[in-house]
Amino acid sequence: MTHPERKPPIHTLHPSAKIIVTMAYIIVVASCDSHEINKLLLMSVYPVYIFIMGEIPVGLILKRMLLALPFILGVGILSEGWMTFISLTLKGCLTISAALLLMATTGIDRIAMGLNSMKVPGLLILQLLLTYRYLGILVEEVYKIQDAYMLRAPGQKGIKLRVWGSLAGRLLLRTYDRAEKIHEAMVLRGFDSAYAFKPAASIALRDKVYMFVWCILMLSAGVIL
Repeated sequence: MTHPERKPPIHTLHPSAKIIVTMAYIIVVASCDSHEINKLLLMSVYPVYIFIMGEIPVGLILKRMLLALPFILGVGILSEGWMTFISLTLKGCLTISAALLLMATTGIDRIAMGLNSMKVPGLLILQLLLTYRYLGILVEEVYKIQDAYMLRAPGQKGIKLRVWGSLAGRLLLRTYDRAEKIHEAMVLRGFDSAYAFKPAASIALRDKVYMFVWCILMLSAGVIL
């Protein structure tokens, strides 16, 4: 009988191995030429594999990708020609999905542990953690401001362009105030800049095999195809 809380094996892989594979994937995808649409479609095998093996709900990733989709399409629109537009859009979707899947199968705390094992400076890892926490506050404040605006303008579709500047300023002030309070609470609990990260376990054989196989496949796809 399967334990109800048992995670798929890919969730328990060493975070450093998954970080390296994700970095290799992003580099290979970003290095594809604008006319290599077939190669980009082939590179979609990796995120599909993670979706299946990690049992990740597709809707969970798609909701987060929708936040970045306007920026992806904006970059694509500035390109010259349909092939370049399609290529840039695919690259954006594939790289962002790979990063989101890394987060979904690993978690920000284990990613920090993996980066620490890779000898990444602690200050950079700390900045990553704080930025991640701050983005959550930012999204929360955006929804609060949007709800407050719509309550004051019933029946109006969307937010008028002329008030975007003032709302953005209010958003910055509110999130900065929230971030200051969080930092004060962290300091009161003994936090300082010399944050000690919990060490990750040593890389097992299966982690090395996973990392080696996927890196070879990705590099081969980037060089041979």
